[in-house]
Amino acid sequence: MHIAYYISDYGYGHASRSVAIIRRLLKDYHHIKVTVCHSFAFDFLKQSLQDPRVSFRNVKTDIGYIIDANTLEIDRVQLKTELAAQQMNWPMMTHLENLFLQDQMVELVLSDISALGIEAAKQTGINSIGISNFLWTDVYQSLVTKSTYTHLSEAYEKMSYYISLEGNIKTISNQSEPDIPFFSRDIDWNEVEHIRTELVKDNKILVFYGLGMKINHDLLVHQLKLFQSEDCTFIVSSHVNYESENVYRIPNDYLETQHFVAASDLVITKPGWSTVSEAIQGESRLLLLKRESFLEDATTIRLLKERNECQTLSFSQLNRLVLNNESISFFHKEIQLREKSNGLDCLMNRLDKFLVSD
Repeated sequence: MHIAYYISDYGYGHASRSVAIIRRLLKDYHHIKVTVCHSFAFDFLKQSLQDPRVSFRNVKTDIGYIIDANTLEIDRVQLKTELAAQQMNWPMMTHLENLFLQDQMVELVLSDISALGIEAAKQTGINSIGISNFLWTDVYQSLVTKSTYTHLSEAYEKMSYYISLEGNIKTISNQSEPDIPFFSRDIDWNEVEHIRTELVKDNKILVFYGLGMKINHDLLVHQLKLFQSEDCTFIVSSHVNYESENVYRIPNDYLETQHFVAASDLVITKPGWSTVSEAIQGESRLLLLKRESFLEDATTIRLLKERNECQTLSFSQLNRLVLNNESISFFHKEIQLREKSNGLDCLMNRLDKFLVSD
């Protein structure tokens, strides 16, 4: 069976959880092959999925969010402009995808959560399955006028099946099955212990700081007081251009960053589903950036707060944040390796009826 897997082009979150799913698909179903359709995290996907049954197609799958670098909120004017341009080009975009699906004899489309592949699947006459904690139309409804994204709304209505992930924004009326629990790429606990042994010195706490690949960190990190917290060692992504004795930059060629998240006592991040999942699987405490214009963020935060699994702070609070002795003692952790719900098992059970060979 040939599967086309469409992945949203916003950041690395959709890509990293799709890596977890595709790896499991390849492990459990030997008769499938997968073509990954994506552009933004293209190199990351190619390096993460080195299997002869996986091929890659560099195609822009959607717009996602447009972020204002000064506020970390959504630039609504620019978002509206780009959505209007996409809507005008939509017939040609979906026609090209239809031709691709037919030419490559694709039998199933999986999408997280690009409407492009879903629309093309309908035109081709094959099933499409959405996998996500939100639809882009869910989060756009409070940001731009509905007429700007009607092409996306109409495409999502053509999904054959929708698998909602934990923290899902409930907008699909026929969605009655429970959400899939948080999951991440596999965590190698020996690697986690190795990272902690290398980085934790003098009883300092290990803090993962990551606000995503779409953020202009050069502008942000130099105005933060956070890195002045003397009793902390900070882990940042390779693209964060900040040098300090207490800051460790993840090497550019290190792909399995879930190990650094799991190794950390505290994770400071936006409420992206994938990073939250990695922190939960790694039993790291979560300090989440609260942004008013992101409905997806609010839904995830509400769920986690109900479970007492996170604290939040605003952008202005982040700018002033320094971790003191009291907060440091609160954030210390001991890895207990508690058994957790296996979301990937649940997900595969849902997909199985579409994937079994004749």
